[in-house]
Amino acid sequence: MSKMSRKAEKLRRQSWDRNNKKERARKIFGIVNILLILAIVIVLILLRFSCHSQDDVQPSPSETATADTTEVTDSETSSLEETEEESSAEESETSEPVSETESETVSETETSETTEESRTEQTSSSASSTTTAKPQKKPTSHMQKTNVTVQIKSIASVYGEPFVALDYEITSTSGNVTKSELSKYITLTKQAGKTVGQYWITGSCTNPMFDVTFIPGIYTINLRDVTIQAENKESYVGEKLKDLTYTVSRGSIVNGDEVVKLCIAGDPTKVGTYDIKDKWKNPNYNLKVLFGKYTVKEKSSSGSETETETAIDVTVKILNKSSYYGDKISELDFSISKGNVKKSELSKYITLTKAVGNSVGDYEITGKCKDTGGKYNVTFTNGTYTIKPRKLSIKVDNKESFVGETLATPTYSVKSGSVVAGDDVIELSTNADPSKAGTYDITARNKNSNYDVNISNKGVYTVKEKPAIPVTIQIESKTSVYGDSIVELDFSIISGDVTKAEMVPYINLSKEGDNNVGDHKISRNCSDTKKYNVTFVDGIYTITPRSISVKADDKQTYEGDSLAELTYTLISGSIIAGDDVIALLTDANPSAIDEYPIVVECKNSNYVLHSENGTYRVKARPQPPKDEEEEVEGTTSSSSSSETEEPGPSDDEEEVEPSKPTPSAPKESEPADESEEVVLPTTPTP
Repeated sequence: MSKMSRKAEKLRRQSWDRNNKKERARKIFGIVNILLILAIVIVLILLRFSCHSQDDVQPSPSETATADTTEVTDSETSSLEETEEESSAEESETSEPVSETESETVSETETSETTEESRTEQTSSSASSTTTAKPQKKPTSHMQKTNVTVQIKSIASVYGEPFVALDYEITSTSGNVTKSELSKYITLTKQAGKTVGQYWITGSCTNPMFDVTFIPGIYTINLRDVTIQAENKESYVGEKLKDLTYTVSRGSIVNGDEVVKLCIAGDPTKVGTYDIKDKWKNPNYNLKVLFGKYTVKEKSSSGSETETETAIDVTVKILNKSSYYGDKISELDFSISKGNVKKSELSKYITLTKAVGNSVGDYEITGKCKDTGGKYNVTFTNGTYTIKPRKLSIKVDNKESFVGETLATPTYSVKSGSVVAGDDVIELSTNADPSKAGTYDITARNKNSNYDVNISNKGVYTVKEKPAIPVTIQIESKTSVYGDSIVELDFSIISGDVTKAEMVPYINLSKEGDNNVGDHKISRNCSDTKKYNVTFVDGIYTITPRSISVKADDKQTYEGDSLAELTYTLISGSIIAGDDVIALLTDANPSAIDEYPIVVECKNSNYVLHSENGTYRVKARPQPPKDEEEEVEGTTSSSSSSETEEPGPSDDEEEVEPSKPTPSAPKESEPADESEEVVLPTTPTP
C-alpha cells in the first residue's frame, strides 16, 4: 500500500472515530432532553392542581388531563424539532472530505463538542421557561404518530463509476408499516462529494404521521485500480529531453483525470540509462506504475550515436499460465517481443514471480531483471496466472435404517476428480424422520469455492420397518459365449434362517444391458420386503467372445483382368446370422504380375478370430503356339507325317506320359510353359 493510500486510510479511521464520538454525544443529549421533559411534565401537573384549588370554576378531570397532555405534547414536539435541527447541523458540520489534515480533524471535533454543550444549555433554559407557559386553548383531538426506526444501508462504489442507488430497511416500528408504504415519504441523501472517501447517508420523511428515526449509513468511494507502463524514451546529450508518456496496461482512467506525473531518476544531462518513475499520483487511484527507461546517448564527432555506450532495449512478455486448484503450480515462462537478444542469453538475468495465493482466482506474474552490466534495458509486460476450480464429480450414496434407530451419517462417492487433503467440500443433509417409515431425500451442496462440483444425483434415505428375517443372498456369477443362449441365473443363501426353496418365489434376477461381449450387472430384488430383509452380494454376468477360425481363399487372374471377388472358408466355429464379422483386404494390382497377400481381419468385437491369410496371383496372359520347321538331312518335303514335328501342348496343357496319372490341376508355383514344343527324335546330323 502506498503512502497516500495509508494516509487516506488513517484519515478515514479518524473520521469514523470522530463521528462515533459525535453519535454518542447526540445520544447523551437526547437522554438529557427526555429527563428534562419528564421534569417539566411533573412541574406542570403540580402547578395545574395548585391552580385548580384557587379557581371559582374548576374544569373537569378529563379536561385537565387533555390540556396537560396537549401542553406536554407541544413541548415535546418543540424539543424534538430543535433536537433534529441540531442533529442536522452537526451532520453538515461532519460532512467534510476525508482528505483534510489530521490537525484540522482534531480542531473540528473539539469545536463540535463545544457547540453541542452550548446547545444543551440553551435547550435546558428554554425548557425551564416553558414550565411557566399556559395553554391558550384545548385541542379538540390528538393524533397518535407511528414511531419508525430506519437503518440506512452502507454501500460502496469505485471512484469514477456511477453512484449506487441508496437503500434502507425498517428495523423497528410501533405500527404495521411496510417499506413500500413508507418509501413514498422517505428521501435519502448522500453527503456531497465524488472523490475517494466516506460520506454520510442521511434521510428525511415528509409525512408528519410517521415519527422516523434515521440511523445514518456510510457511502464509501473506493480507489480505482489502474496499472500504467511508462514508455521508454531516448535522446542525445545536449538535446532537449523528450516528453514522458505512458500507456494504460490494466484498468481505465476517468476522462479528464491526471493520474500521474512522471520524472527521470538521476541526472539526464549525462550519458546513461535512467528509470522513468512516478513523481506524483492521483489519490483517487490505486495506481501501479511500471517503470520505463530513459536512455541518454552520446554523439560521436560525426554526430552519430556512440554504439559502445548504448544498451539494447528489450521488451519481455510474461506468458499467461494456469493450473487447477490443488495441482502443482505450472512453470513460469516468457517470450521476447522486442530486442535483438536470444532468450537463452536473457534467461540468466530474468526472475519471474507469481503473486502469493493458491485459491481460485487470477494472480499477477511479474518479472525482475538483475544487473546485466549495461547490456540490456529490460521492460516487462506482466502476465496472469489463473488458478481454476478443481473438477469434482460425486454421487450421493443411498442410506437406510430401521424405524427407531439413529439415522446413518450421509456419505458420498467420488466419481471423478479428487479432494485435496484437509479440504471440506461437500455438505450433506437429509429430511429423514427416524420415527416414520418412508423414503427421504439426501441432498448435497458444494461449500468450497475452490471446487467445480458436479452432483449427479440426490441420495435416497430409506427408513424401513424392521424385517422379520434378515437374509444375505449371493448372486452367482455366470458366463456364456456370445451368440449362445443366456444361462439361467441363480443365487445361494449366505446367511439367514431360511431355505433357498423358500426364497425362490420372491427373488427376481435379470441380466442388464445388451448381449454383447463384456461384464453385465445382474439386477435383483425381493418382492416381499416386509417379510424378508434381503442383502444382496452382487454377481456379474460375463459374455465371452465367440471363437472362429477362417482361411482366406486363394485367388488368381490374368494381367489386365478385373480382380476376382475375395472369399473365405470358415474352418471352425460359427457366425451368428446377421453379424458382419470378416473383412478381406488385398493390395493386388490387376496390371502388375505378382503375388499379393489376402489379409483377414475381424471387424466385430464380439468375436475372437484365428485366421490364415490367402494369396492373390496376377499371372501373365498365355500366348498362342507358333509353327516351326526344322530341316533334317536326308528328309524331303514329302516326308510322312510320322517323321514331322508334332505340335506341342496348347494353352496351359502339358504332355503327360500314358503310364502316369493325369493331374487334376496345374502346379500353382510352376505354370505350364506354353511355348514349349515336343519334337520327335530324328537321325543325328553328322
